[in-house]
Amino acid sequence: MNVTSKIRSVGQLANKELLAHIDSYSSEKLPAEFTIKAVFVKKEDSCWDFVVGKCDFGIHESEGVTIYSDYAFSIIHYKSNDLSKILDQIYSTGLIVSEEYNLCVKTQDENRKWKWELIPSHATELLYPIYQYSCDINSNVNAVDMPLIGFGLPYFESSEKYIREFMLLDHFHRHIDVRNGTFFLNVPNLVSRLMFSENQVSIQSERDDVCVVGHLNEDEPLILRLGKNHYIEEDKLSKAELWLITRSNDVLDYRSKLTWPYKYNDVDEPDVEKFLLSVIEQGESLQCELKPYIDLLADNNKKAFQLEKTVCAFSNAIGGKLFLGVNDDMIIEGIDEKVCRAYGSSLEESLRVYCKDINKRLYESLLDGNCYEIYPIKINGVSIIVVSVTASERANYIRNIRQAFIRKGGTSAKMAFADERNDYARNPFFSF
Repeated sequence: MNVTSKIRSVGQLANKELLAHIDSYSSEKLPAEFTIKAVFVKKEDSCWDFVVGKCDFGIHESEGVTIYSDYAFSIIHYKSNDLSKILDQIYSTGLIVSEEYNLCVKTQDENRKWKWELIPSHATELLYPIYQYSCDINSNVNAVDMPLIGFGLPYFESSEKYIREFMLLDHFHRHIDVRNGTFFLNVPNLVSRLMFSENQVSIQSERDDVCVVGHLNEDEPLILRLGKNHYIEEDKLSKAELWLITRSNDVLDYRSKLTWPYKYNDVDEPDVEKFLLSVIEQGESLQCELKPYIDLLADNNKKAFQLEKTVCAFSNAIGGKLFLGVNDDMIIEGIDEKVCRAYGSSLEESLRVYCKDINKRLYESLLDGNCYEIYPIKINGVSIIVVSVTASERANYIRNIRQAFIRKGGTSAKMAFADERNDYARNPFFSF
């Protein structure tokens, strides 16, 4: 079973497909109210442009609008669980979050589609698994990181840092660019979840076709049926692999130390830097590729093709990580100086635009443009870019040359035919 395709979308969903997906697990159980949080940036014409927003069911926060000189932050509640109405407004007249300041959540392209991923219950505020749907409804937004200044309001040195705190978007190891014009729809699955109480694991579910499979450690396999409990020693919980699945092998909830970015750990703040260093130190492999800075602004830079080639190869195998700013000898050089010179801006802004350019290139080049996540991170005092790739459900290829690649050891080789992926599918696997 390709677990990645069970917890994250491979293709994209149109509105009707999104509603059908939600209906399949929890529409009748949704709370009768939801909260919209949204951030806007002031344009040159003094109008407000949507930056990022989300819709949460069952979470209540104080309503209000906070207006800084260049950014606006809005929270509003709705007494409804009619998702079709929310989507209709976003795709037509717009979802009004403040009439006084004319703040409106509206897509600029009615053909925009949604991606989704399953956030396990241990990584959510509600302690229920959440399906998070995301759509870049305003990909042309220009939101620069700057100090937040407003009369009588708290001062913040970084608008981006405060946006992350305001939106509560970064779960566990996730790295989300909060300035891409993305709207998130967080829909809880209140029907089924894993339960942990006094070292007992059990299933809470209104379905009768579910069970938990996994292991407590490598030599203790576990199959747990509905209505049964199983004792887990405290020191084994962080090593356990527990998957709540249906008879048709759909994943409803999980607790895992192997699946990035919601890897379960027995510490409150997982050391992301330590984990990535451990991957780099192993050198290039089936799931690791090291590259120095790749200039995307230079004309006819043939090295830029390595981006889509490597991501394509990882996606046709078992996923992996591409590091930009690390040489073949596993020396972390960083990209700080080169990216600032290329984009002529501050390091933070240059990194943001560079990631955006990488995303644009990959999304336009690959058949499956939803198989990766891009983020900058500081390691050993310098900045690098991480492109974290998950396995695609079907054969992925580069559109303009109609060529697929697949990972073989530490190289990305041409894939002769789609069935070549079967070498990686004969046994279950998990990608980090």
